[in-house]
Amino acid sequence: MLSPTRGVAISTFWSKRFSNVEHSYLTTTNNGGVSWRVGGLLPAGTSNPNFSWTPMIAFFTSQVGYIATSFPRTFYLTSNGGRTWSNVAVSGTPTALWASNGQLLVTTERCSNYSAPPFCGTTYLSSVRPGSVTAWSALRIPSVLSKTNSPGATISAYPATVIAWHQSTGVAVENYLSSLHGAHLLATANSGTTWRPLINQCPQGGQPFAQAVSALHWYLMCSAGVGMEKAENWLYATTNAGLTWTLLAQGSILAGAPNIGNIGVMSVNSFGASTDGEYLWINGGPGFLQVSADGGRHWKFVGPGRFGNTSNTIGLSFMSVGHDAWMPILEGGLVRTTDGVTWKVLGQDSHP
Repeated sequence: MLSPTRGVAISTFWSKRFSNVEHSYLTTTNNGGVSWRVGGLLPAGTSNPNFSWTPMIAFFTSQVGYIATSFPRTFYLTSNGGRTWSNVAVSGTPTALWASNGQLLVTTERCSNYSAPPFCGTTYLSSVRPGSVTAWSALRIPSVLSKTNSPGATISAYPATVIAWHQSTGVAVENYLSSLHGAHLLATANSGTTWRPLINQCPQGGQPFAQAVSALHWYLMCSAGVGMEKAENWLYATTNAGLTWTLLAQGSILAGAPNIGNIGVMSVNSFGASTDGEYLWINGGPGFLQVSADGGRHWKFVGPGRFGNTSNTIGLSFMSVGHDAWMPILEGGLVRTTDGVTWKVLGQDSHP
């Protein structure tokens, strides 16, 4: 969202049997997501019915913005609200993009040569000026894992992924889905020019989520799934850029284990924070949404525990402007709060 009222999104139209996406459009809202106006058609080939289609999107105005997908590999710019599109040239496959400090930041994985650099498993952070189709800077996010016998490769099963960003400060995680070597955290305070290792508070096998409220104030959410949409959960906060951490809340399924702050034991799909860090949100599976109104120390479910009883409201991410926030729903739809606490389903796709 560009403001509490104005935003840009992608709308998809499925075939009658939901076998493939027939058309995708760029849409805009001027009333906080209550209604949307269809704009331009997305470029042909942007979506592929053989893959889970999770487009990445970052807009600076309702007219100027970027979209990207990893499968198939696409990266486009529009300067006229989606009426026309231009290819954006970055090396590698885009894995994330977001706007910060008036420019577009993009992470890409380079995988063009398996035997010498650039090689699979290398992540670059590129900077693109709004309206440009080329990056003015491309900086490698270093690997903290040891080398293998393969030239230039590491034991990392999953390359670095940026999980939190605020202006020029960012947090990245490497190997976040590997239980063999565990996840490693990195931080930058200068837009990726240099990175330093962080002590990972998450236990081995725990997936880290993070939010950066300021250059120094961050949240780290750890969720270690145990099956049946259940997980061991920990929430930490730092006010000195990761030098020290404070445990705010903990949820455990084990008898006698600490349960702090009523954070619960639902598997975490997404974790979000308001602009000032006062309100935090966790999507914990179909229909479950938790909220904290005191910076993560105490938690409660929205409604009686399940909101939208007939809705499969699995949230992929949170977007906030002040205390206003939006949660896109898997396979189409949107949930919104205007006070950080109460949420309402604005619309949902009919996909089964």
